[in-house]
Amino acid sequence: MLPSVEVLAIGLILGLYLQDTVLLLYDNEGVLESTGPGQFRVLFGARSFNVAGRNPLVPNPLTPWRPLFRFAWHVEASSSQDLLRANTTPESVQAALDGLAWATAVIASGLLVGLPTCLYWSLGWVPFVAVVAVTYLGVVGMLVHLWRKRAQLGIGISQLIGLTFESLVCAPCALNLPRKVSSRVNMPEDLLDAARGRLSKSEFHRAVELIIGFVDEDLKSAEADSAEWSALTQYRARLAGRLA
Repeated sequence: MLPSVEVLAIGLILGLYLQDTVLLLYDNEGVLESTGPGQFRVLFGARSFNVAGRNPLVPNPLTPWRPLFRFAWHVEASSSQDLLRANTTPESVQAALDGLAWATAVIASGLLVGLPTCLYWSLGWVPFVAVVAVTYLGVVGMLVHLWRKRAQLGIGISQLIGLTFESLVCAPCALNLPRKVSSRVNMPEDLLDAARGRLSKSEFHRAVELIIGFVDEDLKSAEADSAEWSALTQYRARLAGRLA
């Protein structure tokens, strides 16, 4: 027996939304997720499963309003302070994204409640068009906010044009706009330097221990006494020092 139209609609919406949540991270990348004002946690991709040579990360699908900030960790110690040139920080991006919760709620309600209800009860075209209009009101409201805050967000116009087109063509993708915008902001600071002042002590130690595990994996595949092996060994020692 084939599933009903409303079940298929919800399945399509959820499928589009979930595939849009996936982040593909390089081996030396992690993500700081904002869990509240001044609160963060660190996330890493799945190294056991690669997509296009990168590590997929699926954030909590129930919290699309939480910004995600992509950082890299660097095996080679930085000898310059040119990172100070960056004016954009997780806090500044988070502040620019404040006020979008209403739009996320409107879009989610329209897609996951309004549309299936119209289909299930066969309410006709007028309620259906009304639900679509309200849903796109949330989409457009979110996009207008992002365009007004683009300088504070530190995101390029070309990227915003792409996100705007994608969101207008596929409304489920608009649910992820806070995540997608924040994850595309250039964050040149080293992951652990960024995490040190933003994570709790236990969460910071967990992040360091996970990176040590990643480095140990890389050491197994590196040729002994090679330049790569030496750099990884020195970096591991520096990481161990952070746990002291």
